[in-house]
Amino acid sequence: MSILDFIPATEHDAIRAGSSNFDCWAALNAALASRNFPFSRSPSVYFPSGKYLFSKTIELHEAVRLYGDGSGQAGFGSALLQFPAGVTGIVVDHATTGMGADSSIIEGLTLIGTLGPTGNTTNTAGHGISLHARAVLRDLSISLFSGNGINIVATHPIANANCFRIESCVVFSNGQNGIFVQGVDANAGLITGVSATSNRGWGIYDDSGLGNTYVGCHTATNRLGAYRSDSPSARNMFLGCYSEEDQPLSKLTSPAMVVGGLHGAPLTGDFINMQLDPKVLKAEAKVATGETITLDIGAYRGNDDSSILAFNSSDDKGNLHPFRLDYYPGRWHMKYGNPENQDFLHIYNAQATTTNGYLRSVSSPQFAGGMIGFPIG
Repeated sequence: MSILDFIPATEHDAIRAGSSNFDCWAALNAALASRNFPFSRSPSVYFPSGKYLFSKTIELHEAVRLYGDGSGQAGFGSALLQFPAGVTGIVVDHATTGMGADSSIIEGLTLIGTLGPTGNTTNTAGHGISLHARAVLRDLSISLFSGNGINIVATHPIANANCFRIESCVVFSNGQNGIFVQGVDANAGLITGVSATSNRGWGIYDDSGLGNTYVGCHTATNRLGAYRSDSPSARNMFLGCYSEEDQPLSKLTSPAMVVGGLHGAPLTGDFINMQLDPKVLKAEAKVATGETITLDIGAYRGNDDSSILAFNSSDDKGNLHPFRLDYYPGRWHMKYGNPENQDFLHIYNAQATTTNGYLRSVSSPQFAGGMIGFPIG
């Protein structure tokens, strides 16, 4: 159904022309309370091209689809929803019993807040869309809200947004962050093709419990920085993401991982970086019996110049021989796995130094090469 079905016909031309002062809040709630056919649980409301004024927050308490004809790119939306200062645009609520608004879909709309030239226009931070339940957001343009463009805060049982999806959205010129994610139940989300620009906080700020995946995202001209990942338990993945150099540095915390992409705003922090240097190598070595051992080597370098080399080696008979070599400032630590006995053997060296952040040298009067402990054959 169309929202225009619940708005007086005398307002239709003005809405299409963008000149109407009609408050559409009650009309949308009337549309949501109706049904497309008798057994429909999930209302679907269409916004034709035009500008729709809302005096209050749109609160979704059941699975709903709100959609327009927008492309998700700034300046190309045809269905505009305008909200006053300090008011959140859309809230997707989670029910402690039942489904709540889980599985809602919001797409093809342009949401515009009211943000003053120097900061928040009120003491209330109004967000563009606030997710407290799992939902799909796609092809949206969200700007000029005093809070976050997209605000995802969820902790069970009050809220649970696990497995949320954000696709092909732009979030720009908001008073806080472009996208903000926080909570122990705001995980396993997939964010693809999002552009976060000119926000007064971070472009993308993730403080979730277990982490989310960001693919092909872009940030520019954000006041505090491009990307931020705070939680030490969040396995955030930034795959093929980009940042322009016209903003402060990104700040990531391990076990966050960066793969591919290009970052004009350099990445800082203690995280797994597979973006700047090749980190996977293969080597073959002949052993005395003539068998060939293949090593898969993965490398990790921490912000404190600690490093780990992890080797998974296998021989011609298919036997797995895992071992790893850890470096901490001042020493090497080697572990060799014996799969049959579930045992690890250890080697320590007396001294280890760092050259150029990577090269290590060892020395010890006890053993050639600096090794002390139990030699491994």
